[in-house]
Amino acid sequence: MRQAIHTLAQGPPVLDLAVGGPPAASIEPVLAAASGRYILVYPVLRAVTGSAKGALMLSQMLYWTRTYLADHPERGGWFWQTRQDWRASTGLSRYEQEHVRAALRTAGLVQQQLRGTPARMHYRVDLDALGAAVARHLNVAYAGWRWEDAAIKALLGRPVVFLRALVDIAGSVTAALYLSDLCQQQRTLERNATRGYPALNSVQRELDAGAGWLALPLGETASRLGLTPKRLRSARQCLIAAG
Repeated sequence: MRQAIHTLAQGPPVLDLAVGGPPAASIEPVLAAASGRYILVYPVLRAVTGSAKGALMLSQMLYWTRTYLADHPERGGWFWQTRQDWRASTGLSRYEQEHVRAALRTAGLVQQQLRGTPARMHYRVDLDALGAAVARHLNVAYAGWRWEDAAIKALLGRPVVFLRALVDIAGSVTAALYLSDLCQQQRTLERNATRGYPALNSVQRELDAGAGWLALPLGETASRLGLTPKRLRSARQCLIAAG
């Protein structure tokens, strides 16, 4: 993957961030190769977990919770994952996993128990505690957890697709989240250009800055991904350093 990450030295503030260069091959083969393992990350969860890594792990926990409730309702939402499983799915190191798990437990969002022989760490998301915490952050009423797609979207908002394979390329989980979003935005631009109309981001501003550049304002990108501008700048530097 050699998609260049650049900053624009001149121009209005809207072009604070950009990804681009001379027109090249489509981003589709890159996404096809990297999409074998992914997580739908809900940026709003950063506000209730305190970190983007917490949002990443909790988003994956929600996936397993929904899966186990559907396939094994008798377990009451409990599921197990090993340290290696978490590493494979999220890219988080052992230290990062332990830090995030402690934060989720302290926040009262996730229960953890060693069970079975051999002993494995089991997890259970307190869905009502999570739903209430998100509702407080958004200053909206909470009427109980519901798994319908419309209800999840109304409470948690639109997710960001996190491509696990990009962690090894980008050098960090945060940089991989940023790169995942850049790839998705590039695909949106390519597809809409093919259809003959301009691609728009979440605030309806044109993405196409011309000459292969993709206009992504830093503040709006940080908000969309649930990152602070400082974290996003750091992630951008990681991508630039990685080439």
